[in-house]
Amino acid sequence: MDYELLRAHGISGVGLTIAEAPVIVEPPVVIGGSLSQCFIGQYSVIHPGMVGRKTTIGRYTQVAAGSFVGIGGHPTDWLSTHYFQYRDDAHQFPKDQPFNLYQAYEEYHPTRIGNDCWIGAQCFVKSGVTIGDGAVVGAGAVVTGDIPPYAIAMGVPAKIVRFRFPDAVIAKLLEIKWWEFPRTAISHLPFNQPELCIEMLDRSVKMGTIERVTVKSFRLG
Repeated sequence: MDYELLRAHGISGVGLTIAEAPVIVEPPVVIGGSLSQCFIGQYSVIHPGMVGRKTTIGRYTQVAAGSFVGIGGHPTDWLSTHYFQYRDDAHQFPKDQPFNLYQAYEEYHPTRIGNDCWIGAQCFVKSGVTIGDGAVVGAGAVVTGDIPPYAIAMGVPAKIVRFRFPDAVIAKLLEIKWWEFPRTAISHLPFNQPELCIEMLDRSVKMGTIERVTVKSFRLG
């Protein structure tokens, strides 16, 4: 892995392995661990762990060390739970297999982790799950179902314990989508007063003094 080249493109790599290409990122990002055919948004920080295929991670999202996100499943109603039945492993899948079972089992489903999410250490997020914008998943949680925006979920399996903000504030946050604005445009907001941040951003949008940013993505592998 050419870490100097990555840094030149605004990508900080920490123990990074591209298990399956392509991995698409919106620099700047900090990424680590084993990544497979996923997308990672601007300013996100992915500590060493594993991110599986068909996973999309939004902007300003943090995934703590040791977490497994978008991890595929195994068949429980086939002869075996092993993947030798439907994909190549140490031995090539037989071309004369009469039941057309090559890649017949779909291990990975689209997994979406929203913007401004926090995934705590040692979490497991099942493939096919959607975690909404602003959600928090406590350390050690096992996420097997969707988590709505700005919810805080914990446990095995993960359950919602509360929401970060009242419904009205959540609705405004989802409407304003602050993560779509340039960093320079939001860096002077009163971050400890979310409602005031919303008012200021909304005013700037209506006055036309702020525009949403389009970021050029970078392909790894």
